[in-house]
Amino acid sequence: MSHFIPPSSEIALWLEHANGFVGREEEIAKLEALIQGELGRVITLFGAPGAGKTRLCAQWLARHPEQDVMVCELEHVHTRQQLWSALGEGLGLKASEPASAQAANAQILKALEFADPSVLLLDNFEQLTPHATLLMEWARSAPQHTILVTTRHRLRMRAEHGLELLGLEREQGRALFVQRAQELLGFFEPDAQDEQAIQEILRHFDGMPLAIELAASQLLMQSCAQLAQSLERHALDMQNAWDDVPERQRSLRHAMSTTWALLGEPARTMTAQLSLFRGAFEASDADAVSQERAFQRLLMTLRNHSILRPVESGLARPMFKLSALARHYAAEHLPHDEQRLRAYARCVLEGAQAALHAAEQSGLERDHATFWARSPDLHALATAQNQGVA
Repeated sequence: MSHFIPPSSEIALWLEHANGFVGREEEIAKLEALIQGELGRVITLFGAPGAGKTRLCAQWLARHPEQDVMVCELEHVHTRQQLWSALGEGLGLKASEPASAQAANAQILKALEFADPSVLLLDNFEQLTPHATLLMEWARSAPQHTILVTTRHRLRMRAEHGLELLGLEREQGRALFVQRAQELLGFFEPDAQDEQAIQEILRHFDGMPLAIELAASQLLMQSCAQLAQSLERHALDMQNAWDDVPERQRSLRHAMSTTWALLGEPARTMTAQLSLFRGAFEASDADAVSQERAFQRLLMTLRNHSILRPVESGLARPMFKLSALARHYAAEHLPHDEQRLRAYARCVLEGAQAALHAAEQSGLERDHATFWARSPDLHALATAQNQGVA
């Protein structure tokens, strides 16, 4: 065999552009190690919208043309029956309507048991998470297969082997921005002012590839410096310069809308409340701003959905940061609340003061890192840029 890839799938699109891939060597090596490990695994490659999960899989496929792989594109699949149909098509089953759900799953299991060993790549699985137990059943019944799932959030199954995809490192992010700008403009050689603005763009989006590519698209209309200055106001509406991309990659608003829809109302409310923070914060800060009884559970939900990421700091207590994409999107849904704004300002000032004191006392780099992790919110307060907080 080799690769069974529906021509309409995202994998097929990104395979055509495999030469334009930038960085991610460490992540590809980790993915290869997981795939080459014990058979019968369910591997989840998860991360925030625009992290490049599908494109990473396409790059792995491009490097392994000998690997037997069957791709199922699941972006528009929402039910068990649709999932069975999508997988059945790849397995060569005749399209039919089995008498029952039990019969449909039995048909899939039988086909998997007799199929040659392969990697089953289930792309864009996030809306199907309630049916994740099916994957575990398939892996147990047909252990010659490895099931690789791309998803925006963990399946939360003990048997899964997860690999989280975070943003690009600084040099990789810069290389991606320059490459896309050169593809778009024909020639792009950033000067010192451009370089400074590019670094600001990378910091703002924590190195997320889709955001970097969309930012590069804006060079058709504005300079790097103008772009960096407008991110707080217009990031969600940046339009992709290319038409041959999936719809959810046309803008950051499109990219985030699916994740937002998958969150329950309490988690959406919590995200909106946390959108006050531009830098890192502790769980106690989240508690003070949200005043939700179940704030710990909601923080776990946001972490599982790749909306929060951990931030390295010198504190024994963990710190987190809301992704810029989620912050921009959620801020549009945040009602003005003076009490919450005061709680936010108090958290920022007290936390920064404690971090600065610790840094002055110890002189350790980790304590300075904690202070700088909080500094974006200090700047927002000092310049009255955040939700009317002076």
